[in-house]
Amino acid sequence: MKKLVCILALFLVTFSSIAQVDTIYATVYNDSVTIWHMNTFRNCGSLFDIQVDFDDYFITINEVDTGQLAYCMCYFNLSVTLASLEPGMYTVDVYGDDMDGGYFGRIYFEIGNSGFSYSMTDCLEMEKTDSSSIELLVNEDHLKVNWYNAFLNCCPELEWTTWFTTDTFHISLTDNGVCDCECFFNVSLQYGPFTPGTYVLDFLDGLYGYPEFTIIENKTDPQIISTYQSPCYDAQNTEQISLLENKFEVYPNPFSTNMTIEYVVNEPGIVRVEIYDVIGKSIILIDDEMCHHGKYTNNFNGSQLKPGVYFIRYQLNNTILTKKIVKEEL
Repeated sequence: MKKLVCILALFLVTFSSIAQVDTIYATVYNDSVTIWHMNTFRNCGSLFDIQVDFDDYFITINEVDTGQLAYCMCYFNLSVTLASLEPGMYTVDVYGDDMDGGYFGRIYFEIGNSGFSYSMTDCLEMEKTDSSSIELLVNEDHLKVNWYNAFLNCCPELEWTTWFTTDTFHISLTDNGVCDCECFFNVSLQYGPFTPGTYVLDFLDGLYGYPEFTIIENKTDPQIISTYQSPCYDAQNTEQISLLENKFEVYPNPFSTNMTIEYVVNEPGIVRVEIYDVIGKSIILIDDEMCHHGKYTNNFNGSQLKPGVYFIRYQLNNTILTKKIVKEEL
């Protein structure tokens, strides 16, 4: 059974005693989201290329380390901001190719289905007029209504209600202002997103007629807006073991039943460990899988081997190391 023995755990010399908690969370703004990975404990030389894969409402983030290996570990804060997301509930999985196992966790976030907002000017100093009007502006899947010269209470407390009936979008208003005066304002309202189609606007019970507006299919694929990596903080030294050279050890040798196989991986790649007989025939495949930087230990049970001389071969990418081993009589 192979296991990764983390060099950090065996040989730490700590420069900071503050334990940080690895945390993943999301902050949502309109159709955008920022995924934060805080206090992630990685190699000091890490330089992350944050890759994102979209599959409908499932997002996979892979933090690919393109940096140089250093003799210390530290904490980083990472983030990626995504935009043009459709409304709905999303699932996010976060991975790192530099870590054994590679999986940091899963979070969920929701992009809201609809939103209504408004803004207005201060009271306009103008004489009373009947020239109020509305203007409709469509921006992708949102509607903006500009209401000019709206005659309202001087201290407006506006309560808006919106709803749909078939293809008609209704907007009603209650003004709860309590001042003993009225004046003019310019008010801007925005609502969305709408699904593509043609709609009728019923604004304040048809006060300005029933204008139509059209939302055109204009779907934008989700996109990465920005990524962020903080400086390294709370660094902690590891043993000055050389990962610049592959190391491959087996013991005891000779062995009777059990043998321990240890190797240090200096670059990500497929590690293949095999036992050959004296004529060069492969008879046992011990390991054949992807490994990352670190020190690995494999406890091998050789009870199925007959007593005699064998060769054990270690291969990582283009590096091949071979050792002679001897199986003894029990």
